[in-house]
Amino acid sequence: MAVAHGGISVGPDGATHQSLEDITITAILPNMHVTVPADAVETAKMTEHILLRINGPCCIRFAARPRR
Repeated sequence: MAVAHGGISVGPDGATHQSLEDITITAILPNMHVTVPADAVETAKMTEHILLRINGPCCIRFAARPRR
């Protein structure tokens, strides 16, 4: 499962697109692996790791990418 717009830094999409409780909701699911990478490099490594090495349900939370 991929969660987008994590946290309050969603940029111009605004408050209606903020996801604040997604970590809590997914973490209570049985056997769920929840990951929250910090930047683009960690996101790429974490995505590969959960796809190839984790057996079971996974959730990766993507931060909003700042627009320039």
